[in-house]
Amino acid sequence: MSIILTALFLLPFGKAGMGYSQSKGFIINGTLKQAVDKSYIYLTHKYGNDTFVDSTQVKAEKFTFKGKTPEPNMYWITLKKIENPSLIFFVDNTNITISARTDSMAFAQVKGGTTQEEYKLWLGMQSKYAATRQGLIIQFNDYGKANDQTNSKRIMDTAILLERAYVKDIIAFIKSHPQSCIGGYAIFSVTFDWPKIPEYEEMYSALSESVKKGK
Repeated sequence: MSIILTALFLLPFGKAGMGYSQSKGFIINGTLKQAVDKSYIYLTHKYGNDTFVDSTQVKAEKFTFKGKTPEPNMYWITLKKIENPSLIFFVDNTNITISARTDSMAFAQVKGGTTQEEYKLWLGMQSKYAATRQGLIIQFNDYGKANDQTNSKRIMDTAILLERAYVKDIIAFIKSHPQSCIGGYAIFSVTFDWPKIPEYEEMYSALSESVKKGK
């Protein structure tokens, strides 16, 4: 979670803008179960160095936001104006639907445009490796406490192989989605979670120029 929060405020890679239609805006229609009637929720995003916050009332557990984004961008919805976000998604100028509960915002179902679908693909790939990596860390620590150097080395070797496989998947993902800002988001996230990966230049080079130049 800390990686995502950091990325929200520091994300340096752009949002793909080449060929992106600005003729229409987006509409977010959502359901928020357990929400207090006529309470406010907040939609926040960053563009360049600026942060923008919109708000709307929830009526009968329903809410709507309308707007326009010059480029696909990361947005998040919170129950308070200032709080750590857990309902995070990407917005294109299209219709977006959200189904959430106030007690489990992180597990909201979001259906949006192409960028949101690419974000889901990235999260799925990231989660697969993160779960395996966490298990290896626990095993490595346990063997370390037991002073079992043989198994500690075995776990470390397995972790290195896992990292190499992860790198290949990231590069393949970016190359298959060069116009997507999710590639930039993926690189930025990896710099925090897997700091020893050396292939950043190859990853960055696979991004389209529009993504590199976006805000």
